Parts: sequence; structure tokens; C-alpha cells
Amino acid sequence: MFLKFFKKQLPSVFTVIFLVGIASWIVTFINPYAANGFENYQMPLYTLITYHIPAQTFLSKLLAFLMIVINSIFLIQLNAQFNLIKNRTYLPTLFYILICSGLSCLHGINPAAYSSFFIILSVSKLFASAEVNTLDNLFKSGFFVSIAALFYLPSVTIVALLFIGIAILNIRGLRAWLSAIAGFATPLFFTFCYYYFFTDSPTILFTLAANSFNFTPLYTFASLGIAYHIFAGFLIMLVLISITFLLRAMGMQKIIIRKYYNILLWLLFGTLGVMLFSVGTSIEIIIILAIPLSFILSFFFNFSRNRFWSELLFIVLIAGVLSMQLFCL
Repeated sequence: MFLKFFKKQLPSVFTVIFLVGIASWIVTFINPYAANGFENYQMPLYTLITYHIPAQTFLSKLLAFLMIVINSIFLIQLNAQFNLIKNRTYLPTLFYILICSGLSCLHGINPAAYSSFFIILSVSKLFASAEVNTLDNLFKSGFFVSIAALFYLPSVTIVALLFIGIAILNIRGLRAWLSAIAGFATPLFFTFCYYYFFTDSPTILFTLAANSFNFTPLYTFASLGIAYHIFAGFLIMLVLISITFLLRAMGMQKIIIRKYYNILLWLLFGTLGVMLFSVGTSIEIIIILAIPLSFILSFFFNFSRNRFWSELLFIVLIAGVLSMQLFCL
């Protein structure tokens, strides 16, 4: 019943999703001490934001929430443009908001939230490069990855996904690779020029990159309470079920859709690798993980024929996210 309602693409459904998001953040909004920022990460573009909007303010929390909502809306546009899920649905929006809202420590100003916006744009341009304006879209895809890295350094690893995507989409020719590299290099070049001509620290980008792997993350999974571990365990189980379902159903999808999902799976596992093996990466990277997970979960819940179990898992997920507000850090 609940799942059937959320599968529809109606204004009332989006309104309910927005209200669920607010309910997931309500404790953070009313608690002045909830949700610290991630000031340890001071990449140039993120510094501009934290300088004017410090953590522990209502404005910083509101801005963080709005970024999550904006990202989720762009996922809907991504689905509509490339038909990742045949039925028009707001499920990717819902799952993105739920995944990003489950941990209350992420309810603050966060570099990964801004970075995710540009990663979504990069993925969109990468998908589009398979159909039209290949070189232009690959340049823009690399450009957006670079912008994302200027907010949140671990995003720089997405450039590897860009090259993997070129191979998966079977885009041939050296110019395609050079276009992606040129797009990625452009923001970094102008940032370097700014620091070189207008500051006394022309090598600050290299210093930031080196220091980002040396600080102690503000939050780690080990530092979270048992309630969060239970929720994470349930989410991992749900993701494994969804991936298994997706892989079994891939043979019935169009070739281009299979390629899109292959890229999303590479994004998922690549981001997981960064999370597990990068010393300076904290749990904020979940916001980037939520991008591919939103489509993988949506695929499962939209096409699963086992109504009882899919409905039960869906309800437990929503209830789990809302109940996490009782365990704010």
C-alpha cells in the first residue's frame, strides 16, 4: 500500500517525500547542538561556504537539507532523461533523502553534499556522451568532477569512473579521452592560477591534498552507537538484495540501460573502496554512495513481484530512518 503510493509520480507523492525528509531532520533543526560541520575538510570551494555560514547554526542545517533535496530532484531528472527506470517514479528522490538522513551526524553543512551535486551532473553528461555531442559532454563531465573535488577531495577518484565509463559506452578515439582530461584539468588550472597570482601560497592545492589524508576524521563508523550499526546492517542487507535482483534482471534491459547501470555499479564499488581504504575519509561519503544506491534500490522496489517482502522492507527502512532521530549524536 505505502510502496504503491510512492511509486507514483504525482505532486502529492513529492510533497509527502519532502515531509518525510523534514521529519528525518526535525530533531536537528530544533536542537542547537546537533550536527557539527566538517570543518576539517577545507578544500577551496567548501572554504568559501563555511567562512560565511559556520556550523551549529540553523542556516547551515537548513542549507544542508536543501542541498540533499536539490540533489534528489536532479536524480529524478537523470532518470527521466535516460530512462533508468521505465516507470516514472519519485523513488530515487525518496531513497536518496532516506539514505542521507539516516545518520544525524550528516545533518550539517557538509562538503560531500555539494560535491554530490556536481557528481550527478558529471554522470549525466557521461551518459549523454553516448548519444550526442560526445566530446562536448565528456569535457563537461570531467569539468564537473574537478569542481566536485574542489569541494571534497575524495571526489577526485570519480575521474577514474569517467575513463571506465568511456570504455563501457564504447566511445572510441583519443579525442574522447583528451576531452575528458581537458575538462578535468580546466578548473584546477584556474584555481592554481588564482592562488599563484593573488596569494602568497601558490602551492596550496598540493598542501591541501597532502593534508587531507593526515587528519583524523570527525566521525567514523566505529564511533557510532549500536542503533546506527543495526540500521547500517539492515541497509547493507537491503542493498545486497537489490544488487542481486538488478544483476538477474539486467538481461531483460536494453543494452544502453545495462551500460548505464554498469557505470552506476562502478561508482558504488569505487566509492566504497575510497571509504574503506582512504585514511582521511569520514562517513560523509555516504552522501555520494547514495547516488547509485538510490537507483539500485528504486529498481528493486519498482519491479519486485514479491509484494509482501518488498512492502515490509520498505516500511522498515522508512521507520528505521525516522527512529534514528531518537539517537542523535
